[in-house]
Amino acid sequence: MLHLECSRPGLRRLVTIVFALALGAIAVVSARQAGTPPSAGQAKTPSATYRVDINYVEIPAVVVDSKDRFVETLQQGDFEIYEDGRRQTLSAFSVVNAPVERADAPLVTNRVVEADVQTNAMPFQGRLFVILLDDLHIDAADTMPTRRAARSFIERQIGADDLGAVVCASGRSDVAQDFTANKSLLAAAVDRFTGRRLQSAAMNRFENPANQGARAAGASRSGGQVSADDLEAGERSYNARLTLSAIRRLSDGLSAIKGRRKALVLLSGGIDASIANITVAESSLERGSEPTLTTNLLPGAAAELQSDAADAMSAATRANVSIYAVDPRGLVGPGGADFRVYTEKLDPNLRMGTQALEDEIRQGHDSLRQLADSTGGFATVNTNNLGGAFDRIRQDNSRYYLLGYYPANDKRDGKFRRIDVKVTKPGLTVRARRGYLAARIANRAPKTTSPSVETAAPTVPAAVEEAINAPLAVPGLRLTAFAAPFRRSGGDSSVTLVLQVDGRDLRFKEANGRFDGALALSVIAVAPDGKVKASLGRTIAMPLKPESYKQVSANGIRIVEQLDLPHGRYQLRIGAQDVDSQLVGSVHYELDVPDFHAAPIAMSGLVLTSSLAGMVPLAPGSQLEQLRKQLPGPPTVSRRFRAGELLAVMAEVYDRDASLHTIDIVTTVTATDGRQMFRHDEARSSAERDANQGAYAYAARIPLAQLPPGLYVLKVEARSRLDAKLSVAREIQFEIVP
Repeated sequence: MLHLECSRPGLRRLVTIVFALALGAIAVVSARQAGTPPSAGQAKTPSATYRVDINYVEIPAVVVDSKDRFVETLQQGDFEIYEDGRRQTLSAFSVVNAPVERADAPLVTNRVVEADVQTNAMPFQGRLFVILLDDLHIDAADTMPTRRAARSFIERQIGADDLGAVVCASGRSDVAQDFTANKSLLAAAVDRFTGRRLQSAAMNRFENPANQGARAAGASRSGGQVSADDLEAGERSYNARLTLSAIRRLSDGLSAIKGRRKALVLLSGGIDASIANITVAESSLERGSEPTLTTNLLPGAAAELQSDAADAMSAATRANVSIYAVDPRGLVGPGGADFRVYTEKLDPNLRMGTQALEDEIRQGHDSLRQLADSTGGFATVNTNNLGGAFDRIRQDNSRYYLLGYYPANDKRDGKFRRIDVKVTKPGLTVRARRGYLAARIANRAPKTTSPSVETAAPTVPAAVEEAINAPLAVPGLRLTAFAAPFRRSGGDSSVTLVLQVDGRDLRFKEANGRFDGALALSVIAVAPDGKVKASLGRTIAMPLKPESYKQVSANGIRIVEQLDLPHGRYQLRIGAQDVDSQLVGSVHYELDVPDFHAAPIAMSGLVLTSSLAGMVPLAPGSQLEQLRKQLPGPPTVSRRFRAGELLAVMAEVYDRDASLHTIDIVTTVTATDGRQMFRHDEARSSAERDANQGAYAYAARIPLAQLPPGLYVLKVEARSRLDAKLSVAREIQFEIVP
């Protein structure tokens, strides 16, 4: 059997990342968490347990009362689970109750100011969404409705504690976005999407020269047979299999992480072939006979498609991935755009009229229903109420019981296993997946190790390499990171990376009045195509005197590094390990490096310091040369400052115009209710620009003594007096505490 393996970088990279995400989550689970779950008699609901086994089955179950209210007081002993009528031993039990946390948008911007600092201090506890844009089965004309639907889901359903990813079925790397909580990045990926579905098969058959000839010969009047060939049938079959392969690979990647439901939001018009016999009614997912509606496939392609569909649904059900299939076109059918375009041309006597188009739409919708129903999700087709469907997706993944067991029937025969979940308390209704497809011996299980990107430092500890290959920040050694790009005279830009390590996580050995410790550090910059564009790795020795040891233990240690990068989008993956304790942590930072040399006016990242920033010691070998000229103190990753501190901001402004002119640089601090609390104006002549960089070095000091505690937005904006449209700005949100 031929299996489609995607060699396209966008999909391959996201599959790598999804699987690394699973490994990262498992690595931080302690042996105690993975042990025997608490008994039903315990008052406290246990946290999620993690299992990694191809035969392990995980079932999310929603239990509601007669008023459709979620019942959250059940214990493990209240559940019974049956597989093919045989009661199973429930080995894992937990309750997931994840409220949607919203990030407040300050009135001054009317939008969320995305955090410019990332930390792994809090482990990920939210929902996990993968938005799969099926560009292979969405018309180019439906590009905008698809973008609107995806953006609506991102804006309204993904909370501040959730992670989302975007990927195209065709594997386009420019549309792919790694797992992130940054909605702007997710929306930007969606905005690069374009549908590329093939023309209707009915229209292709109509345009087939053989059919045109038969029509001219009067075959429609004489009842003669005409060719039904679709000249794009080969590519249509390939596209259908590629979409199913994308679902399988994503599910395989997610299979290693347990303890939560995973939502695959599939925006698609449905594949151009029938998979109706993969799932038989509501009681079976077994492979059936050859599908009956296969007019859009090449001869012999139906069996391969059927196998791919079974593999995709099998992988999803085993991985606890629920597919939520949504047709972003809304209402389709007679009167829709397809019908208005084609009806006048198609000849119903040649079986190429409105009915043929209706059959194609019904076939696509049936495929979406089968994928969703078989994986515990639902399909939303032929409706304009997408908002209601998106609300249901969020609810499905917010409150549920997670039940796990090892089936008594451990055969890997690829057959359907029916599941029946019951509760012993009367008057309650259980909504759960009705079954799953068992793994097959020939099935391609995920690799035991992540297909990681290569690092430039071969001495990086294996645990650190594993951590930086996971897009989910690995808790443990607590890290906080900030990065700012700067223009350099050559083609590349220089990125200043500031990393702070929590001193409470560092272990030192005392000898002869000195405290010795060390950190292993690794950083890689990964481009959207999955290639590593820059990397660094070093071991930082920390021989400390007693007074320095006390300061590091209390306040942590600061590391400043430099990376040279061309303009573009990157994910900085930062991993560190305390050499003595072997404690590992990672944090990942989404970075946009502007094309400083192309923009008429541009600005570097904003770097902050404060009067108390010096309390955090600087690690040996840190690189501060370019900051010392303008910044009155060491750069800080903190965005929380005490009342009375003196805050300073530093930036560089780049101006390409060679004529003598003036730019205005304005720094403001605005409360979230819109009140401007501070303003600093500065006019700069172009004669002041650095001769090598064409840059204005800029710094402003902001006294916080007169500002009450609360959230604020710091904004630095530069405007050229040559043209009011030539302006650039950056913003940072910070907090003042008593």
